[in-house]
Amino acid sequence: MTNFTIPLPNGTTNHGNPKLVCTPATTEDLFVFYISNYFIHAATLPTGPGESKEETLFAILNALFIPGFGILRAVRRLVMYPSVRQGLSPVDRACASGALCMIVHKNTIDALKTATGDEKALISDEVVASANWAAETFQGTLDNTRFLPVRDIHGVCQPPEDYLLCVVPFGVQLKPFSGPTTEAKKPYVLSSDYSVVKALFSLVQIVLGSITIYRSRGDQITQYGYASFGLSVVPYVFMSVVNAIATVCAPTFPTMYMIRTPDMDRAEGDGGHFDGVVAELVPGKPEEEYKDGETKREKVPSTMTERPWTFLYIVLIFLLSLAVPLGIVGALSGNFGQGLRSTKAQRGWIMSWMLIGSLSSLIALFFQLALRFAPPTNEHYGWMLFIALCIVAPFWVPAIGGMVSVSGQLKEYGICTRFD
Repeated sequence: MTNFTIPLPNGTTNHGNPKLVCTPATTEDLFVFYISNYFIHAATLPTGPGESKEETLFAILNALFIPGFGILRAVRRLVMYPSVRQGLSPVDRACASGALCMIVHKNTIDALKTATGDEKALISDEVVASANWAAETFQGTLDNTRFLPVRDIHGVCQPPEDYLLCVVPFGVQLKPFSGPTTEAKKPYVLSSDYSVVKALFSLVQIVLGSITIYRSRGDQITQYGYASFGLSVVPYVFMSVVNAIATVCAPTFPTMYMIRTPDMDRAEGDGGHFDGVVAELVPGKPEEEYKDGETKREKVPSTMTERPWTFLYIVLIFLLSLAVPLGIVGALSGNFGQGLRSTKAQRGWIMSWMLIGSLSSLIALFFQLALRFAPPTNEHYGWMLFIALCIVAPFWVPAIGGMVSVSGQLKEYGICTRFD
């Protein structure tokens, strides 16, 4: 063995381990620790179809300060849009993923709002006359359909005033679009991928995060217990694991794709311009007529969340997934041992970070999804985003306090290198 003598900064220690060298943490060290162990994990979130930059940024911030949000979003993606659906055409797969959109006139929406009922709806002759195609196709209501104020749309989408863009509910019948020109009849290739590169990037972050957790063994946990800065990475590593699975198993659509509806034909007559339509909606057929002239039809769920088992399934898997990071932290810290040097403030911030950062994810996801129901104007969308930010941001406080505690620990403990 060869011995070397190298100068080390004041405050260097080995914490009683001759194979360990810990130097005082610099500002650059803290920055690298935060970026590699928190931010990059949050940045690996899979995006929704045609998601706006504002929504993506809001989601990343939520995942950064509420790690349970990233887990919940990935679980929801796996449950609602799994790639294991067999026998679906590319267009139907895009529809199941929420990547298809359609043009609907405001009058159509207003007419269908007169229909009520959870499972059944009675459509009067007057309503059918106002919006016949929608009444037949959606059989009652479009109330729960997601409107799109801000989205990246494939092709050209320039609807005139009073026309709305909304998500095509999964379950409607679609057929290849046969336009009036030869060019329109050419099939469009729906761009989607399973983000293998992003999944590999997540895998790298999982490995790096696991190394951080591994290095937290021994003296670090002895000193700080479950409040150890190394263990604060556990929820983020688990988030990356779930996100990697979701990224590989569910397709990602960078843009949304239009389908042709009767209201789109009407919109073109009113001066609208559309290009890049990938499919055509097949209106439903009327069912039995009643004496009073009303037609009774089954509702087509306008979102997959209308299926009760889907929501319960997501919540169940999410609650089970929350137990995993807490279980890992509890096991590594000796049943949530407090350590020798951890303060009440450190333990309070770290534990609230883990708990509130998990449970508040339900609220964060609610407002994230609420942005999809925002009134279909950019002005209202901006206000909706601002309101969501004001309500959700207070739940970021425990994470910010926890990160400050981590900073104090790193300065006190040092950045360590192990020589095994």
